[in-house]
Amino acid sequence: MELHQPKNFDLPPLVLEKISARVQLEKNEEVKKLIDSKLLLDKEFFYVLDTIKNLSEEIERTININKNNQEYKTIFVNPNIEGNNSFKYPLILDSFETYYRSDFIDNKIAFQDFSDTFKKYNINEKYIIPLNKSFIEIRNKQSIENIKKKSELIETTLWDFENPREIKLHILTKNFIYLCKNCSNIISVNEFESKNCSCSQEIIQPSDTEQLAYYSFNNSVMNFLSNNYWFEHGVDYLLRKCNYSTKCGYYVLGHSGIKHEIDIISWDKKNKFRFFCECKVGVITPNDILIFSGKMTDIGCIKGFCFTSFKTDNKDVHHLARSRNIRIISDVRKKNVDCLIEEFNNNIDWVL
Repeated sequence: MELHQPKNFDLPPLVLEKISARVQLEKNEEVKKLIDSKLLLDKEFFYVLDTIKNLSEEIERTININKNNQEYKTIFVNPNIEGNNSFKYPLILDSFETYYRSDFIDNKIAFQDFSDTFKKYNINEKYIIPLNKSFIEIRNKQSIENIKKKSELIETTLWDFENPREIKLHILTKNFIYLCKNCSNIISVNEFESKNCSCSQEIIQPSDTEQLAYYSFNNSVMNFLSNNYWFEHGVDYLLRKCNYSTKCGYYVLGHSGIKHEIDIISWDKKNKFRFFCECKVGVITPNDILIFSGKMTDIGCIKGFCFTSFKTDNKDVHHLARSRNIRIISDVRKKNVDCLIEEFNNNIDWVL
């Protein structure tokens, strides 16, 4: 923990702590580049981040399904089973009990989650037969093509944003997949592992595999986005652009002895005042206001802002917030930075 007291600042000092996991996360090179980009509240950039995040998650799911390609079986369902009027497709069952429908269309295989249907018709062992080896190979190759296409789309999405702005963000991570030469099954990702492939091929050294490069967000960036830290740092940049000093993502010790998570601590040395900010990706509720107000009271801060990514039309919420010396700035994602600065400056006069 650290004692925070800006020089020549008359207000009582704060006892602060940032959890080690977040410290390490924000040290990640790609995360640092995201924070330093000053684009986290840019509407178009948010679309880019969201698109690449979803594509990265899809690549990860495809890799996990392919990588764990062990003891696959095909399940053929007799159309004449009592109560079965429409389920006429073979299924693929993997070791993680995920079930996939397979349709042969133009020599390609489309997969769809059918676990609920599997349970509904209570398919048992007598309908299960070994999966054909060529079927596995086709399926694996389709998975690899799927990864390639999504990786290309990730690069294109980022390039389309960077090119007209003449910037390079360097926020993608280049990864490598080691593939079995025999069946295209994924052996390992980024680090080579020797093992026996499910097709019985012995993989001893890297030369026994083919390598495929693909781009995605790394785990640190994914956590940064999933935990909504991007929003906190976006608002943090907005406040600094308005010439306020800030600290983002700290716990502050209250008079009760409880440590409270405060998204942003902001202060103005010139006018000698301090305020806290709550950043919420979602709709602000009365309970959110009461919790934030309780934190402020315990710590000893009398003014606050709630920034939310959704529009807040509920007058009762605004009235409650004002009664607790809190101002709400809503619908942040749909406003450009200049509009947000103007709205903030119009509200900051109330704090002074």
